[in-house]
Amino acid sequence: MKKTLILSILLLSMTSVFAQRQSERLDRGLVAMPKSSSQIYVSWRHLATDPDNTGYNVYYKTSANGSLTKLNATPVTTGTNYTANLNTASNAYTFV
Repeated sequence: MKKTLILSILLLSMTSVFAQRQSERLDRGLVAMPKSSSQIYVSWRHLATDPDNTGYNVYYKTSANGSLTKLNATPVTTGTNYTANLNTASNAYTFV
């Protein structure tokens, strides 16, 4: 009886180990805000489905019809944020 109870508890606890992880459908959640009068802080979300070695390039444009200007020289791979040295907060930011 005791062995059956222990075996049952072990089997029930193992099912949660193999259960699929539940996740929400989220976008990148891009945020850009002034850090100082000459810097803009840009932050975004790393998704659970992204590879660990994902690199990001950060771009901005000054108007809705303006062309994109790349801000970083090399892809951002050490985090999901970037501080841009610009003195205007009215730009639109994106990344690829």
